[in-house]
Amino acid sequence: MTMGSKLLRNWKNKTAVVELPIHGSKGKLSGKDRHHKALKFALVFGKCREVVLLFLTLFTVAPFVFLATQPSNVIVSLGAEPYFDAPELTESIDFCNGDARQTYVVCNGLSNQLLGHAGFISSLIQSKTSVTIPDAFIFNGVQGESNGGGVLKNVVANKNNSIPLTSIINGNALLRVIRRHGVNACFIPHDKVISSEKQTMECAWLQRLKDADNDVELDVLDAMKPSILLSDIVETTFSNLQDKISNFTVSDGVCLHHRDGPDWHNHCTLWKGNNCMNVENRAIEDLVKDRIPAAYTKKWMYYIGDEVPSEMLSDAIENRANLDLFHRVKDKLLENDDVQKLLGDVKLSLEKHRDIFAAVDFFVCSHIPSFIGNSVSTFSALQIGKRRGKNSTWYNSRSNPLLADFMQVQEIPVVYTYTESSKILGKILLKASIISVRRTFGMDVDINIIYHGTEDNVFLEWLAQWNVIIHKHDPKWLPMIDAFISNANKQRSHLYSHRGNYIGTWQRIDIPLFIDAEYVLFLDCDTIVHAKFDLSTFGLDITPGIAFSNEIFEDDIRPSNAGVALFNVPKLRETYEDFLAFIQDHADKNVDFVLGPSDQGAYLDFYHKHKKPGI
Repeated sequence: MTMGSKLLRNWKNKTAVVELPIHGSKGKLSGKDRHHKALKFALVFGKCREVVLLFLTLFTVAPFVFLATQPSNVIVSLGAEPYFDAPELTESIDFCNGDARQTYVVCNGLSNQLLGHAGFISSLIQSKTSVTIPDAFIFNGVQGESNGGGVLKNVVANKNNSIPLTSIINGNALLRVIRRHGVNACFIPHDKVISSEKQTMECAWLQRLKDADNDVELDVLDAMKPSILLSDIVETTFSNLQDKISNFTVSDGVCLHHRDGPDWHNHCTLWKGNNCMNVENRAIEDLVKDRIPAAYTKKWMYYIGDEVPSEMLSDAIENRANLDLFHRVKDKLLENDDVQKLLGDVKLSLEKHRDIFAAVDFFVCSHIPSFIGNSVSTFSALQIGKRRGKNSTWYNSRSNPLLADFMQVQEIPVVYTYTESSKILGKILLKASIISVRRTFGMDVDINIIYHGTEDNVFLEWLAQWNVIIHKHDPKWLPMIDAFISNANKQRSHLYSHRGNYIGTWQRIDIPLFIDAEYVLFLDCDTIVHAKFDLSTFGLDITPGIAFSNEIFEDDIRPSNAGVALFNVPKLRETYEDFLAFIQDHADKNVDFVLGPSDQGAYLDFYHKHKKPGI
């Protein structure tokens, strides 16, 4: 793509991304691009060549740069439904009158119940129907009985397995948000819920979650805050945790949700997806290690699991991932007497009231900035969804089924690289690209830049103004780059002609040192984004390693352009040292990469040809 006119003609074309088999796997280079239909957001990209300067500057960059001084004026509305003023609520919960009818049923464990409420309430809001919320929380929603067809029966609320939902969730906060969306809402009292024939209704929460508006669902989920009683329990637990980590800060921690019990193993034997258990059967401590960036190390972990962690597991986490492990029971962060007040005269037990303890763990975990979970678990998916995918990873890797098919709210962070040594054109194009992302997504989606240099304070201030996360980069491999330049065939790539530009193109190899995410989308400086996408755009069969775009033609299945690339960050982190050694070996021996020049050739050779010689 060498002419501005070509760029503009391709403005509305889709851009294919071709998967590369990951290093050390048995994957095959895909034939027809599996991400072809997914990438309908039309990324426009080229090669930052000077030949496009005049055309792009006049017709693309100039208007954006002009607007850059007024970021609030160029942010496109996300199209959220306008709110209505909510009526004032009394201090007591608003219960429905006697003839009100229950409109839906929730079922099973904590996360299924919360997601069920979100799906049903959002559907009712969209249809402008009054919401009658069943005031019941199932404290033991374990599904243990089969319906005879290989599917477990739903567990619904009854007098033996439930307490009022408003003893767990702040009812007024939830009602307030619902009413702001322009519909009335009230709670069906607990005693009426558990005696209602409605409890025999089908609990079709997944379908409602799929059909309802994603933004409204997130709004409802965000409104589900702990009740006064539960909030006191959560704060007590978190305060005791802070006492244990007194030498560290909260931001030094990570919350791990680890599914490894017998019921989960049984579930995974029935799971039809590609990622129920630990990815590649690796140990959990190694998977955790690969999900923590070296530039932002963690010191401690809050562990949530099917069982109390063993001493062997705690030692493995400490030795392999360099994390001190803390657990609610193991470290006596919560006394049963503190939880008993939720149940009144009913005797508390961990076995019978597991979803009350799950609620405590869920809200404690929500206090911790970074999260690692299992994306097939609805508990983990709910944590990731409420975080919008920020600072969230999953040790089973690949897809996040709930957030791909039923609630598409998981943002994928965007990453750029930049060095102050590059030519001025690179900065101009980079500004245009960043503004295009902000115009499309608003100010909340994470834009990261791996930034080399300290002198350009004006540009650094501009990046901060546009809410770009700046990662200061001091690459350790610059002598290797100089060796490549001195021995390069200058006719093979224009990048060899300018050291700054050449450094910039190699900076992307250090993405795993900085970014806390399972997947990122890397964009070159000349990429313009003009339609929204999220992680679900890439489908359930998302690459386990890396995927590159093609060069020019949409039907070209060859992975030939690293300028638009989807990266599995933990896989890059796992293979980082080997990849760097592979590159260094080529520099030392003055050997060209086979499948392309510079870092693009290194990626293609290492993650494809290095694994499959002769291809």
